[in-house]
Amino acid sequence: MQFLKNNNTLSIVFLLLVFNLNAQQFPSRCIDTSEGLPNKRVESIFKDSRGILWVGTKNGLSKIENGHITNFFKSDGL
Repeated sequence: MQFLKNNNTLSIVFLLLVFNLNAQQFPSRCIDTSEGLPNKRVESIFKDSRGILWVGTKNGLSKIENGHITNFFKSDGL
C-alpha cells in the first residue's frame, strides 16, 4: 500500500477509473407513439437472433426492423 500514499499515483488511478466509467455508455434512442408505437406503455421487449426488436405494448405488438415500425393488433390475428 506504499504506492497509494503518493498523491500523484492516487490521482492517476482516480482519473483512469473516471475515464473507464465514462466509456461504458451505449447509444440509445427513445421511440414512442409519435414514431409509430401503438401505446406508450411497454409490457415487454425482445430482440431475436435476426436483430429484430419486438415490443409488446398495452394495445398490440410492434416489430422494429432497420428503424421501420410494423404494428400487429388483435384484428391481425394476435
